[in-house]
Amino acid sequence: MTKNMKQIERFLSLKWKALLLFSLFLLIINASFPYFSHQNLMTHFDQRRKTTHAHNIQEFNALMAQTVKRLQQFGGIIPSFSGMETALARAENEQLVLAFDDHWPLLQLDMGIDLVRFYTASGLELGRWGTSNQVENEEQLIVDWIETIRKKEHPITALSCTNICTQYVMAPILSAGKNIGTILLGASLAEVVINFQQISGLDIGVVIDHKDNTTENKEKTISLWNKKVVALTNTKLTLPLLQSVAKKNIPFSEIKDYKKILFDEKYYTLQLIPLEGFSAGGSGNLIIIDDISHILAEIKAATRQSLMAGILGLLLSEALLLAILWTPMSRLKLITDTLPLLAKSAFSNVRSAVGTRKKRWRDDEIDILDDTAIALSYQLEALETEVKKRTKTLADRMEELGNERDFIALLLDTARVIILTQDQTGKIMTLNQHGSHLSGYSRSELKQKNFVELIAEEELTVDMMHQLAQLHANELDDLSHESLMTCKDQSTRHILWFHSRLLRKGNKNPLILSVGLDLTARKQAELQLSWLADHDPLTGLFNRRRFQNELDRILLESKRYNRSGALLFFDLDQFKYVNDTRGHHVGDALLKLVASQLSRLVRSTDIISRLGGDEFAIVISETEEVGVTQVAQKITEYLGDVEMPILEHSYKVSASIGIALFPEHGESVQELLSNADLAMYQAKERGRGSWHLFTGKEAIRTQMKERVYWQDKIKQALDHDGFVMHFQPVQEIASGEIFYYEALLRMRDQDGTLIAPGAFIPIAEQCGLIYAIDHMVLEKVITRQAEAARAGLNVGFTLNLSGYAFNDPGLLPHLKETLARTGANPRNIVIEITETAAVSDLVAACSLMNEIKALGCRFALDDFGTGFATFNYLKQLPVDIVKIGDTFIKEIASHPDDQIFVKSLTEVVKGLGKKTIAEGVEDEATLLLLREYDVDFAQGYHVGKPARELLEEVS
Repeated sequence: MTKNMKQIERFLSLKWKALLLFSLFLLIINASFPYFSHQNLMTHFDQRRKTTHAHNIQEFNALMAQTVKRLQQFGGIIPSFSGMETALARAENEQLVLAFDDHWPLLQLDMGIDLVRFYTASGLELGRWGTSNQVENEEQLIVDWIETIRKKEHPITALSCTNICTQYVMAPILSAGKNIGTILLGASLAEVVINFQQISGLDIGVVIDHKDNTTENKEKTISLWNKKVVALTNTKLTLPLLQSVAKKNIPFSEIKDYKKILFDEKYYTLQLIPLEGFSAGGSGNLIIIDDISHILAEIKAATRQSLMAGILGLLLSEALLLAILWTPMSRLKLITDTLPLLAKSAFSNVRSAVGTRKKRWRDDEIDILDDTAIALSYQLEALETEVKKRTKTLADRMEELGNERDFIALLLDTARVIILTQDQTGKIMTLNQHGSHLSGYSRSELKQKNFVELIAEEELTVDMMHQLAQLHANELDDLSHESLMTCKDQSTRHILWFHSRLLRKGNKNPLILSVGLDLTARKQAELQLSWLADHDPLTGLFNRRRFQNELDRILLESKRYNRSGALLFFDLDQFKYVNDTRGHHVGDALLKLVASQLSRLVRSTDIISRLGGDEFAIVISETEEVGVTQVAQKITEYLGDVEMPILEHSYKVSASIGIALFPEHGESVQELLSNADLAMYQAKERGRGSWHLFTGKEAIRTQMKERVYWQDKIKQALDHDGFVMHFQPVQEIASGEIFYYEALLRMRDQDGTLIAPGAFIPIAEQCGLIYAIDHMVLEKVITRQAEAARAGLNVGFTLNLSGYAFNDPGLLPHLKETLARTGANPRNIVIEITETAAVSDLVAACSLMNEIKALGCRFALDDFGTGFATFNYLKQLPVDIVKIGDTFIKEIASHPDDQIFVKSLTEVVKGLGKKTIAEGVEDEATLLLLREYDVDFAQGYHVGKPARELLEEVS
């Protein structure tokens, strides 16, 4: 942090940046002005020079034309001199000389004519005056010129610069309209040069090609150019100048390209004008030399003045800019030094350093920046507070998400389901740990496989393959099926598969998520439960339900095919004594021993069943009286030979068998069972190990008539609401409050008397009306509870169901419908069951009880200790309350054995987390003892007698 702050401190201030940039800008602008001014002056100078050069050429050409014209004029005048025309016409040389000599000095001195020659028309020279320029092939040129003039009769001009530059004019001499000869005039260019110098004020010279190798006039020869100066003004200055230019290796033809030539600390320009009209005698050039030093000096002075003015303006502008920026930049520097404090959360320090002020009309950006910094400090302070809150919230959320992520990751690997993904081709991509464990394949091994390779071959039906293909082709969103999975060890497991497509953003080929639930244990349990639904779990024989179904089937077949058979019904003699005194494990072992022996004694087509407790039944089809009696005798004899060692004693097994034939003794299951039961009790009257065949004698018929009588009364009571409920209060011993009422069933006779259930319940059980009575009791008690709740009474009700309730498939639906219709609170409904009814088919009883408890109802085990069941069944049965029978309560105050039993039973029940109700509490002494033994509830005449109305309603 310190290093970064040091780096921040080493900076170039904005005012200096602005000053530098502005200075650079002004420097460019101010430098541009002198530069462009200089360029403009130079351009103007060049334009002036071009104009001057053009003017010089024009003037020189005019002077040359004037010279030619003057010579042409003299060419026409001279032949008219006195004596000249005659001499020329006659071609008399002497006469011509005499006539012209008088005029020559005048022409030479005053008229600047350096050469005069006269020729005849045929080209013969008549006379000459002055020196020629020694033109090469002069005679031939003159002949050619004369021939041209003779043909055209027009003057010819020529310029020759062999040694000097001479302007020649040859004109025809006309006399009387005839060409009588030719005159050649020549004049040096010296006069033209002098006149041009006088007019222009410039130095001028004539330079010709140097062809003479003599050393004469060598000082006027420029050997580097191979030129000779034949005429030159201001020779002392201009000749060294030309020689200096030649020494600079500047070709003569390129002199005109050099605008400035420095010589002797002065600048000159050279203008080269070619002399036109040359003869073969040589060529020449006119050189105009102009001293431009004063002009360049003026341009330089103007440029210097402009530059100085720009520098002065630059300095003044920078000073003004610095003065303008100094204060704002100082304030800005203060802001920049203060703003880092915001990063340190020193918001109050920032506001103190910047300071607050009132708004003014002359506020500028710095003032706005100050206000913004203060506003920003408040905003950042608020944001920091909010960020801290959100950071904490985010941290908490991240922790939650991390926990969720870890939970999901852990869930995937610990979930007891197979979780895998497959691509569009069915190739397995990922697999969780449980899937690897179940299949036996490692994750890497299974990734090389296709999903269908896991399915057993016999399960790969055409329909399944078609559905999987539709899923892979995105034609199905999800799919579920059951199939066998082949594991690595070739074992199979029953799996329920759920397939669904996982949509991934930006991916047109989503993965398929497959979740497999291992149903192997469930299927095995279902098979076991299916077996238990029809079999007695202890002996493996058919239970009562399956036995009744099989007997009903056999009766129907016997009636259809006119067959006969027999039912053997028996129980074990003194079994209850053995079971109670030696323990249930001994009783269970005895029952299993008898079952195994019975299986050996009868045919495989015969049906053996344990109906409950120690009751057994055998159905023998297609037999007569003789055959069945032989079987009964065989069973009694064989069982009589069986001994079961019990500690130091041995128990001899015996059974009392009742026999009923069908169709003679009944055509229905209940009738046959009832008659066989009667026969069994007649066998018991004979003694242990006896059998008796139902005879149908008068006493039996009387019993049958009695049964029919009660059957009719029960039906009438059901049809005409002849059953009523009485309610006996159940008191909580600790508080003395009434918590429950036991609903007691009574039948109202025609004369209004009430009949106890012991008179009609057995008949109802035998004739099958017990199911309707159970439903009616449920209906009345639940309705009564709902009415009491609406009246403001928060009390519970206990009701008694028969042992047949556990075999009634309509009981649970009826209970659900009644609870929903009445709105009763299921927590205030307690269903009482007896030991015998519960343990006769323990699995079915537990299953039904759990389903009813799931609705909210509770169970009480009635008259515990009076039946054959033990504490083992108490642990297995899902009951909430145990009712101690009045056998142990009525005389508990005077019987120590009953006290020990009740006290021990209460401790055991409480250890199992259940409540206790003591029945038959007749006095206060009994109630005090029960309170001492920590019994929860008391029921009996001392608490309250059964009545149609509740105690709260009476009060």
